Amino acid sequence: MVAATRIEFLSPVTLGTALAAVCIVAVGVYVARLLAGPSAEISRRWELLLFRGLVLVLIAVLLLNPVGVEESPGVRQRPEVFYLLDSSASMTMGGEETRWDEVLRIIRETEKQTDAHARVGLYRFGHWLSSVAETDAAENGRDEPGFEDVRSQQARLLKLANVEPIETDTRLAPALRQLTSRFGRTPPASIVLFSDGRARDEAAIDDPARFFRKLGVPIHTVPVGDTARGGDIAIVAVVVPETVRRQSQVEVQVFLRSFGYEGRRVEVQLRALDETGTAARSLSSPQPVTLQGGVQSLSLSFYADLETRRLAVSVTTQSDEISSTNNSMTAETFVDRTKIRVLYVEGSEQSGRPVRRGGKVEIRGPDAELRDALIEDKDIECVALSAAFGRILQVGPEGNVTPTHGFPTTSAELSAYDMVILSNVAREMFSDEQIDWLERLVSERGGGLCMLGGPSSFASGNWRESKLGDVLPVVMQDDDDWDSGAEVKGVVKTPSKLHPIWNILPDAKRNRLILAEFPEFEGANRGLRLKPGFSSSLVDASLAPGTSGGGAVAGILRSLTGVADVTPKTPRGTFPMIAVGRYGRGRTMAMAPAITAPWANAFLNDWGDGNSRYYTKFWRNAVYWLTENSSIGRRRLVASHDKRFYKPGDTLSFRAVAYDEGAHLTEGYRIIAMIEPQSAEFDPDSLYSPVRWPNGLQRTSGEEGPFIAWGEEFALPKLNATTAGVSEGSGYGLELQIAEALSSGAADVGLRIELTAYEDSTQVDSTSMEVQVMHDPFEHQNPFPNHQLLKKIAALSGGEVLKDGDALARMINDLPVQIGAPIVRKSPMWSRWWVLAVLIGLLTIEWFWRRSLGLA
Repeated sequence: MVAATRIEFLSPVTLGTALAAVCIVAVGVYVARLLAGPSAEISRRWELLLFRGLVLVLIAVLLLNPVGVEESPGVRQRPEVFYLLDSSASMTMGGEETRWDEVLRIIRETEKQTDAHARVGLYRFGHWLSSVAETDAAENGRDEPGFEDVRSQQARLLKLANVEPIETDTRLAPALRQLTSRFGRTPPASIVLFSDGRARDEAAIDDPARFFRKLGVPIHTVPVGDTARGGDIAIVAVVVPETVRRQSQVEVQVFLRSFGYEGRRVEVQLRALDETGTAARSLSSPQPVTLQGGVQSLSLSFYADLETRRLAVSVTTQSDEISSTNNSMTAETFVDRTKIRVLYVEGSEQSGRPVRRGGKVEIRGPDAELRDALIEDKDIECVALSAAFGRILQVGPEGNVTPTHGFPTTSAELSAYDMVILSNVAREMFSDEQIDWLERLVSERGGGLCMLGGPSSFASGNWRESKLGDVLPVVMQDDDDWDSGAEVKGVVKTPSKLHPIWNILPDAKRNRLILAEFPEFEGANRGLRLKPGFSSSLVDASLAPGTSGGGAVAGILRSLTGVADVTPKTPRGTFPMIAVGRYGRGRTMAMAPAITAPWANAFLNDWGDGNSRYYTKFWRNAVYWLTENSSIGRRRLVASHDKRFYKPGDTLSFRAVAYDEGAHLTEGYRIIAMIEPQSAEFDPDSLYSPVRWPNGLQRTSGEEGPFIAWGEEFALPKLNATTAGVSEGSGYGLELQIAEALSSGAADVGLRIELTAYEDSTQVDSTSMEVQVMHDPFEHQNPFPNHQLLKKIAALSGGEVLKDGDALARMINDLPVQIGAPIVRKSPMWSRWWVLAVLIGLLTIEWFWRRSLGLA
């Protein structure tokens, strides 16, 4: 509106006084005229008198004090409206349009119809209340902007585009109480609550709603979310080791949450993703799961290879699900390509045969086939030793024997290997000390041990009463168990889930077909029996039909020895041809037949053709499986914890063992631990981890809080000292209490416990453990919207339930706009320069006029 202008006379005297003054002046002039006599003829000019009269009139008017008055309309005070947005994680539910998207759409539709009729303040709530402007400023490192920064339509929409609904709790009642502290001199005209109604503190919302009614501030609610859906299934967490060994069996722990589908069967699928994030292939068969409601877990597994780094776990989507976006989750793992070092001791006495390769002549001894099969894999290093000369000597790549190198002479040297293969080697070739080293390599350092058959293996090689007899997965029953005349047929056990050693071909159907063709062997250590409880048989062996008089190899022996008859010693019945087991931290394997010529010609040459020989793949699989726990085999600090994942309130118990330069256990080191976030991208809301400082442990960092700070160092006590809750034993250990609730209500937190061993002030070694803390936050427990709660809030506060943007726009446009008092500006006319300029100009003209007439 245009300001109105007018002129008013604000004379300092009344009208009567002014008239009286005029009369007095007129009388005075008349008296002066009478006393002075008549004026001269020259001054009697009516033009001059008229001009003087005009000047006098102008002066008289100015004496009446004319004032210019400019009156502008009063200030238009737009009503103030607070938008209160639910930014909890449940707002991400929905199909193509999530609940959060629905809120943004309604706001956009409203903005188009209101034409800035009201001033809008944006606030979000989850765990606590905050303004959208504050959140944006904090995220971008700017000073806190004021309310005016989010007043315009464009600014509001821009701010909302940067908001993500990630809060894992909905505390609506505290948010309403805190909102009153954001009021200005007067409360807003109304509050608009955008939410799905899923809130923790439903019973506590009544009082704040009634308070706003008394305050005269209605709460209008905008319910979002589809209430006609059947339920929801979500994958809430996937726990996979950060680093895995190639060809190792990797266990993937999957956590499902379901609501509304109790008793329904679904399938969980594990797939590998390519570089574009597209599912490239299945890593396991779909696993059926019966939903129980709430959180449940299951395990999937796959065999690690170089191509598998990104994983995707998905669960069957139901047609009436609330949201399908949470039915899958991705994870990443890294394949550790540290070379596996294998020490292979072969005792067979067959003479080497010369073979020309690449212009060179190589001596192919009995160790050549297995050694070559292993070193074809770039991640495997194999050192071959021969025990055929009365002592153990190293065999070079070309079959030459190195007299100066043999079996490791110290425990530290043996600890440089991940596994040892003993093929047809007698117990007498090793000292008692070396046997102890082998036992410790498996039990303490997680290494692998494989014993293969032959005349000098198992009981025939005097291993029955040795310490390795306890390590192997079989029991040796006979003192002389080698039977050279046995033709042994093995039957591979093929349950629905094959042992990792039997993953020969990627095609599952063809793989089972070739396992049915597992070759026969001639000669085996027949007196083996499975060790109960600690081992399993992969192949059950039985005598081939018609071998009662000995096989082909037995015939060769008869011709060589001149013995007329070689009676087979193998009794009727089955025995384990290949058995595997676990011992301490490591793994073991026993194979009853010999694997060198002439005992295993079919195994060496006929099982697969050319480059597709299954013999090679079999042994690589065996090595990878046997050494799966030996990634720490050559470390001097080894740590472990009691669980793969924990819940809030659980106790985390972990241990560490240290080794000196001679690979002996030691407690002479100082072990320092600290807790760090598992991911470098993790941005903790607090300076403290969710782990409490242990009672009785001295604190030297200066921190005083009840929780361990991120990166705060603490010493790990020895187990033989007083360590609460940790079993007595060698090494170091501690129990830590995890907080009852995660900071910010997070669904899971990944921790990394870094351990460093020091000898005095010198760092000896370091290692780390990953710990996953899982939680079931309230926000994820029930995905259904609660529109009844929003209806109740509107009724208690005197508001309305607004279904869409049209209804919200009508409510805002109906809010009254207050017009303030008009603004009046007054200025006297005599203070204006042009009035004074006119007056002075007239007087000047009058003077010059009189002068020209000779009157001045």
